[in-house]
Amino acid sequence: MARGGYFGLYIEFKSEVGRQRKEQVEFQQRVEAQGYKYVVVRSVEEWRKEWNEYLAMMPTKREMIDLLTNKK
Repeated sequence: MARGGYFGLYIEFKSEVGRQRKEQVEFQQRVEAQGYKYVVVRSVEEWRKEWNEYLAMMPTKREMIDLLTNKK
């Protein structure tokens, strides 16, 4: 669901010592360039915090979506 000017939210779970692979970093860069929020979390608590903060954002307005996708 679109919130806070973003088209949606991607959440990647990692262990405390886990690192993103090159392909994961590239995927993150692609989706962020397309207007999505992307976060890496390392615990259920972090996931809950990110999820609740995202849901608390105002819904993305249609005009913003059209602007970001170059629709007139």
